[in-house]
Amino acid sequence: MHPEQNYSTPNSPNDYDFIVNPQAPAKRSLVAGGSQTSRILLVVSLAVILLIGFMVAKSVLSKPPENVSAMTKVLSQQQELVHITGSATLDQKPLNSANQNIAITTELSLTTAKSDLLKYLALQKVKVNPKKIIYPGAAAIDAQLTASIAASTYDPTFNRVLKNQLTEYQQGLKLAFNKTKGTKGRELLSKQYAGSVLLLSQLEAQQSLSYSPVTSR
Repeated sequence: MHPEQNYSTPNSPNDYDFIVNPQAPAKRSLVAGGSQTSRILLVVSLAVILLIGFMVAKSVLSKPPENVSAMTKVLSQQQELVHITGSATLDQKPLNSANQNIAITTELSLTTAKSDLLKYLALQKVKVNPKKIIYPGAAAIDAQLTASIAASTYDPTFNRVLKNQLTEYQQGLKLAFNKTKGTKGRELLSKQYAGSVLLLSQLEAQQSLSYSPVTSR
């Protein structure tokens, strides 16, 4: 064979790629290449997802702090104490001078405490209508005190009722304090608790005294 004889060159490795490795068809975009109906469904689905996300975020952000119910209970106790002590100093109620002083001191202290607590809740974006805050046993306490006037036992009855309410008020403050995480709220509740301790100690100091009703002249 002649050394210069031409031999056919081997086929290039890529000559048969179209058979062995056929090119995969390009994927069609749902938005760009899809039908108009598909695009509309996609837009609607995204809008629904965004709406749901917005509603969930809003509910989480607008959810009141967990201590609101405890704070509201404290407000109702403060309001009842203000009512009891305020009524005791009206219409010449038969109170001895010691209980009269305690009633006045308690009314002033709890009026300030209630105002401070309402201001704190307002800063926390919690709306509270004082007119709708009602102590559950208010009517029963009023009836008890009214009956004691006719029985000439108003002085000791007032002392006992006030002691029970201050004790319950302290428990309400403890509960609200334990449920409050903010520093300002805990400081306020701690201050009000200290005030209730002082009022209760002053009241208990009168228990050893005799309760002689004050007669009107």
